[in-house]
Amino acid sequence: MRRAVKVTLKFLTAKKRGAIIALLSRYRSAVNFYIRSLWNEPGKLDAATLARLKTTELSVRYKSQALKQALDVVISTRKAAKVLKKRVTCPVFSGAAVLDGKFVAVEDGKGSFDLVVRLSSLVKGQRITIPTRKTAVLNKWLAVPEQS
Repeated sequence: MRRAVKVTLKFLTAKKRGAIIALLSRYRSAVNFYIRSLWNEPGKLDAATLARLKTTELSVRYKSQALKQALDVVISTRKAAKVLKKRVTCPVFSGAAVLDGKFVAVEDGKGSFDLVVRLSSLVKGQRITIPTRKTAVLNKWLAVPEQS
């Protein structure tokens, strides 16, 4: 199940904000590369398709997630075009990254921040720690037990 909740980033330092911007920029570039690649030449979630992107600072996990998101975009665009009976051009991704537990950890905070989000960064072994505060919507989702 996908869950998305907005939290404030106003407590971030300039360095952390820059690291997140750099990560999302490279992630979006990878998704767009895979979209263009898949649009021209079919592929699937495998090592051969993953290897099409050669030069990037992203880890293999991030590349795999970018490929997965690109596949979703291409497949849904083609399905929509078929249903609407319209001719479409190659889509361009500018949205949010869909990341799972391999990349994001949500923990209870200490002190003035009651929530800490840890995000895998471009540098191996160094996570970006995002201190923030819980919202009513987040508390609602955290109260729901996880389903497998």
